[in-house]
Amino acid sequence: MLAVMDNIRIGKSLLRLIKDPNNTEEIFKMGEIGLHAKNHRFHKSVVENAMQDPGFRDLFTAQYLQPRIDLHELAAMPKNTLGERYANFLLARGFSVEFFPRFATEEPIRYLSIRARECHDIWHVLTGFNSGVTGELGLQGFTMAQIKAGLSASLIAAGLLHTVKNDPSRVNEVMDSVVEGYQLGRRAKFLLGFRVEQMWSLPIEEVREKLGITTRPLELVPGDLRITPGD
Repeated sequence: MLAVMDNIRIGKSLLRLIKDPNNTEEIFKMGEIGLHAKNHRFHKSVVENAMQDPGFRDLFTAQYLQPRIDLHELAAMPKNTLGERYANFLLARGFSVEFFPRFATEEPIRYLSIRARECHDIWHVLTGFNSGVTGELGLQGFTMAQIKAGLSASLIAAGLLHTVKNDPSRVNEVMDSVVEGYQLGRRAKFLLGFRVEQMWSLPIEEVREKLGITTRPLELVPGDLRITPGD
């Protein structure tokens, strides 16, 4: 179980996130605290869920990680391929491929965490959720359904409380986005079982079909808020 001090640290981070959901430093802190709790029941559930998927087991055994990405090369790919859409999603917002910190991946929970972080923005493009508060929480709903992520549940809670406090008129919109994301995640195949970066050249609709994702159009809104995934 998490130590008492770790619970206090997570509680403080949650309070800061309710005030400012864009505080990525607190998100990374929460994720790292969770990763240190090796025997926590959340870990067991997440790992057991992932290891049921043959594709994920193969990727973990191979220690597959995202290859080097040149966004400008991807942006030059044919229109509406996964690579082109992903690159332009990042470039339009000024996001970096190297945004997320890296760490050793020999343990299944750490490998899963880094792959989820690497795929976060790819999942934005595939699911159609933008990077505003509503879209980010929708994607956390998707992530929660896919990998049973404790951090995703915490981010959803913080985001909802932030909305209730600061913009209560949008509560229904945010809740609908979370529910939609969760339903999409349940219907889709287990995305962390795929080398999705090897699908850059495929039309995005073909990739969605392969992965079992049904979605709506993606809104490109420069400067949208970003919330990150975790374990």
